[in-house]
Amino acid sequence: MVKKIKKTSGIALSGRISIKVDAKTLLGKGRIELLERIKETGSVRKAAMQMGMSYRKAWFAIDTINKLTANTYVVLHRGGKAGSNATITDIAEKAIVFYKAATEKLELFLKEQTKEIKF
Repeated sequence: MVKKIKKTSGIALSGRISIKVDAKTLLGKGRIELLERIKETGSVRKAAMQMGMSYRKAWFAIDTINKLTANTYVVLHRGGKAGSNATITDIAEKAIVFYKAATEKLELFLKEQTKEIKF
């Protein structure tokens, strides 16, 4: 016997966007947040701490992003009198804007499609 599902207002479609290069993740929700926090703090370490992420994991994510395409997304400045810092590039800024716009469009699409659920 098939059990009927009660129609509730809590039913919804969900999804996430990830941008891939050769089946490897270039950007997703977490990496976009990391780029935004690097922009705000000027530091990979501070960005990672704010996210509850290890510095090593953050550095690996940045290294992966920078190596997957011919574009540099994060520039690391090491040591010296001024200390270490990091900046994001114009391409990273464009990627953030694109990702957020695509996510908004996906959310609108999923909201509309949720209305079509008839089971």
